Amino acid sequence: MKALALALLLLASPAAAQVRVVDGDTIRVGAERVRIFGLDCAELGDAGGREAKRALERMIAGRSVRLERIERDRYGRTVAKVFAGGLDVTCSMIRAGACREYERYSRGTYARCRP
Repeated sequence: MKALALALLLLASPAAAQVRVVDGDTIRVGAERVRIFGLDCAELGDAGGREAKRALERMIAGRSVRLERIERDRYGRTVAKVFAGGLDVTCSMIRAGACREYERYSRGTYARCRP
């Protein structure tokens, strides 16, 4: 368990590069495409998709962004916990009602964040 915590600490890094919102649950940090862990938002072409993207843009605007990288997904994206100004983005997006928890992967980690 200590090794896992140390590995996560070593993988955590401030995202000093330019951060761009792709959609409600994906960002780009420089050239790195990052899928936000535990977050499931509507796709841009679906109802609520553009609203989720705008909510994420507002959430990270002007704030420092920090990643805790977890793994790579089947599309080659980094899966990471994302923090904006110290706030957990997944929890904040769920509380705002912009998205829901992706329980298949998060296994209830964000149950406390549901409205």
